[in-house]
Amino acid sequence: MDGYTCVTTLVRRNSSPPFADICVTAMSTTGTSDSASLASIRDAVRTVSSVLLIEERADADEVQLDTLKQLKAESIFALEALSTNASLWAAISQDAVPAVSQYLLENDTWDEDDVAKRAVLCAALRVIQRIIPLPSHAVAAARAGLGASLAKVMTGKVAKDESGDMGGTSGKRRSPIRERERRQRMSGPSDDDDVQKIALEVLHTLASQSAARRNDEGGALGLYHCGAVSAVCDLLGSRATAPEESSGSGTASPQIAHGSQESITRLGLEFLLYLLSDLEAPLPPNDPYNGAENQRREALAFVEGVGGQNRFVRCLVATMLLTETGQSLVSSVSDGGEEGFAVAPLYGPPLVLYDGPCGGFPSPQYAATSVLFSIASLCCTNDSKDCETFWRTFFMQEERSLVGKETKQATAVAACALFLNVLMDEEDGVCVPSDSIRETYYIDTLLPLVRKRLLEGLLLNISEAFDALDGAEGEMSASASATMLSLLQQFHVPQTCLALCASPGLLEPASQIVESSMQLYSEELIPSIVADKNSLKALFDLLNRRIGGVESKRASTQIRRLNCQILSHAADQGTLGPAVDRLGLRTQAVAALTAACLVDSEDNSAHSFDDDDLVDIDVPLLCLRSLIAVFSVPPKNNTSADVEGGDFKLHLSSAEALAVASTLGKKISDMVLAKFMKRSHGDDESTDSDDEDAHKTITDAPEVRLLCALASNKEALPDLCKNNGLQALSLVATEGELSAIEAMHEACKDDPSIILQVEGHISVMNVLANSPGKGKIKVAVDTACLEILSTLCAETEQGRLAVASAEECILCVSYAVDCIQRGCEPDDKRSDTETVIDEDEAEADEEKEEKIDMDLQTTAADPSGDDGEYRKLQLAAFSFLTELSRVKEHRTNFFSMQDLLDASAALLAKSEPLSLQHASVKFLCALAPYAADTASEHFPASKFSLVFSSRISLEGSKSKKIKRSGFVTNKKVSTRKIDPDQLDINENYVCALAVSGLKCLYHGITSEEQLTVAKLLSSQFARLVDIASFSAKNKYRSDRGPHEHSGVLAYNIMEILVTLSRSPACREEVLSDRLVSAMLRLIILSDLIEGRKDDINDDELYWDAALSLCLQCVSSLTCWQGSETSLGRTWHEVISDAETVAGEVKSKKRDSRQF
Repeated sequence: MDGYTCVTTLVRRNSSPPFADICVTAMSTTGTSDSASLASIRDAVRTVSSVLLIEERADADEVQLDTLKQLKAESIFALEALSTNASLWAAISQDAVPAVSQYLLENDTWDEDDVAKRAVLCAALRVIQRIIPLPSHAVAAARAGLGASLAKVMTGKVAKDESGDMGGTSGKRRSPIRERERRQRMSGPSDDDDVQKIALEVLHTLASQSAARRNDEGGALGLYHCGAVSAVCDLLGSRATAPEESSGSGTASPQIAHGSQESITRLGLEFLLYLLSDLEAPLPPNDPYNGAENQRREALAFVEGVGGQNRFVRCLVATMLLTETGQSLVSSVSDGGEEGFAVAPLYGPPLVLYDGPCGGFPSPQYAATSVLFSIASLCCTNDSKDCETFWRTFFMQEERSLVGKETKQATAVAACALFLNVLMDEEDGVCVPSDSIRETYYIDTLLPLVRKRLLEGLLLNISEAFDALDGAEGEMSASASATMLSLLQQFHVPQTCLALCASPGLLEPASQIVESSMQLYSEELIPSIVADKNSLKALFDLLNRRIGGVESKRASTQIRRLNCQILSHAADQGTLGPAVDRLGLRTQAVAALTAACLVDSEDNSAHSFDDDDLVDIDVPLLCLRSLIAVFSVPPKNNTSADVEGGDFKLHLSSAEALAVASTLGKKISDMVLAKFMKRSHGDDESTDSDDEDAHKTITDAPEVRLLCALASNKEALPDLCKNNGLQALSLVATEGELSAIEAMHEACKDDPSIILQVEGHISVMNVLANSPGKGKIKVAVDTACLEILSTLCAETEQGRLAVASAEECILCVSYAVDCIQRGCEPDDKRSDTETVIDEDEAEADEEKEEKIDMDLQTTAADPSGDDGEYRKLQLAAFSFLTELSRVKEHRTNFFSMQDLLDASAALLAKSEPLSLQHASVKFLCALAPYAADTASEHFPASKFSLVFSSRISLEGSKSKKIKRSGFVTNKKVSTRKIDPDQLDINENYVCALAVSGLKCLYHGITSEEQLTVAKLLSSQFARLVDIASFSAKNKYRSDRGPHEHSGVLAYNIMEILVTLSRSPACREEVLSDRLVSAMLRLIILSDLIEGRKDDINDDELYWDAALSLCLQCVSSLTCWQGSETSLGRTWHEVISDAETVAGEVKSKKRDSRQF
């Protein structure tokens, strides 16, 4: 009789008690202190383990076979009971584990309804589970092939219709656990008899030991090659997923979701993470595990285990979608409110989630995403059929019934885009390894590979979806288009792809996705692109990125041109400038756009791609548009369409203007010159429109606007002048562009010759002669033109002759004269018979005039308003005519213009602004020296004298006493409101100019007129001295307040009086008591006039000169024999009286003595 028959016979004779009970009784009676009993039990372990190794022959008797199975079951229960004693773990590990592993391998098929067999399997698994926490036992179990046995058990469950009688026991005797069978049939397995869960727990424990995961030198299989990966993935995909009806929330209902599902999720993900940890970084060359070769085989084995588990891959993707969106349904809502597509249902339900850590991650969602990335990276670094199977599943390229192609494409686009978004964080991202070595390998190798494959899948599905849109019609096309747009916006596809374009290996697919998206949805996507800092920064970075290789160069050129289009379009939408300022990217934007203007022209290979769809794009022009958007600040009030000057103002700092001018000065100038050349040849679009539209078209061109803005900056203007900038500005000036004219004016102040070289004076003269229009802009432009012509005439003789000899000069003169005449109201004109205002009447009305002046001060027009702007135009016209009067031809012409002279004389009225009075007097003074020889009958020299005398008499009517440093007064006198640029003009200065005009006319007027002038000037000089009270305490300072320029006025008056004192006809008038007394007082108190010698200004020098003239005049008068008769008293009396008063002032006997 053989061993098999002996064992079965022994089992039949031993009817009671069971063998397991005998083992438990022996352990309870002997304990662990009896070494002999413990050795006996160890021998029993070996005996029991040997029972498990008995072969179950197929030709054996059915009763005998059933008896053997029952004996093995009893042996398993006995081992389970013995495994509770830690002293037996070594014996169990050495003898029982290989036998149990063999038993599990032979009994891997089981049925859910076969409670007895499940109990035996669970008991066998618990035997191993209790001893493998010790690393040595775990390694021994793995080397015994336990991994393959566990994998078989986990996948050995059969469906009810396939089970039949398989795996059941038919013996007469029942296992003790069979009593629970009926109770568990309806409720399902508990944690105690859940075969798959316990097997997963054992695998999890084995995987936690690095040595147990890998093969050994003897050829024992590790966990990679035994099928454990496939078994765990299958279990996660089948038992750890949420039910379909609850997948929207990611968690099952309490009635359905058992705790085992959450445990399976945790254990399964952690098992995969353990295995993946050995594959995430290459082993060093000196690694004892044979380095890369074994690691490569393990990676292939891992991929093979995952590749066939489509359901598991889909649940990982669904979990990732759930993780990022908070819901598994990602739908596009149409106008009718119906959902257009759903993402998660196509991938199936996600994993059952729970609150708590998982595999070193804060949540199972993060762990699942990390596992998905690791699998994807392995499928990128290895080439096998299973790798392609994984990507087909991820990209929804499987054949699936009842699912439309458009829905699959949209779902795959969402998955790829969202996974790319997850991988964008390279510092604290979910998938970033914690240690530095793995992180380096992740950043440099794995991450680019996965991103590239995801971009390829994204490009494939987007291209197919866009192609389908071209063929769709009607509502179907609109719905599909709305779906794709919603996907692109919701998952930030353009922004992500732009950021990924920075990597050379990702440039081509990422740029193609951006280009395809922009072709259909540029209006909708561009605002969101520029609103995101990362994508906007990527746009600027990619403008100047150059990558080697023909294909990479093509892609970099294409993305640069595409980015220029995007930025220019954003500028047109008005979103670029505010976004750049809000995100703090102004410096980077200026640098990138400035450099990009020159990239295409410097890169010869940029134009070699004839098949490039973007080859016709003008990159410099688009970059300039974007620069203008960056430099522009929208006006606060832009509601009125007819408001002139409503264009955006460019705001450039000095550093920005200098940087742009030095880099792009020549480029911009050449572009402007080319634009005008194109228009002159009739190739410009503006030639087909009317004049106003044509002007707007060319002056609003980005290159023109930027040129004018740069030219308006003093720091940037020299760089423009070196690069043909003035030539371009002169052409722009012909269009009446104010900023161009003002820039030329600034350049003219430094070097007028450069303006003449580019014929800038001709350009501004054409503007005056030919430019239509009205309003503030027209006035400002004409003012600037006249100012630049005036500067040219004033600086050099060459400039003056160039302007005077130009054909357009006559028209400019006519326009200037017209500006002066239009500014004169009829009431302001003075008749030829106007006489000098009587001084006594003026003094009688002094209080009344003071009140009028105070009223004028409060009601004067704002110089910044319309009146102020037109006044500037009149001043510029006077300045131009004044400088042009130095040319004989034009001077002669001016004398023949009676209206011009009359208007100039009328502007000297008291009610006119001082600035206009000054300009008018200056113009007439320029003509005065030639009045005797050239003046016409309508405006002879005598009329010039009368005009000047009238202006002097106006000043003489205001004899008010003013306290300024050395002056004492009882009343405060109002002052005229003067423009900020005319602060050096006051009443004294205007009156001094009029006196200088009289000096030029002295020899050309009659004796009677000379006598009239002598009376007027005598009164004026006496007034200057009378209103001043000298103080010994305060030195006289003539440069304070209204007394500014009083010295020059006194000097000019005394210069004429000295000359008149030598004339017998005027001598008696000069010898008046009031004038002589004033001169003597000034001479005696001269030490108070000198002021501080270390701080003498021009006006004090004029007072010193006036003092010298007073001495000359008194000396001349005292030499005349009839002087005392004319005075009515002796010189001794006059001088004595003056000395007495001066002594009183110096001795401080009087605080203020008025003379």
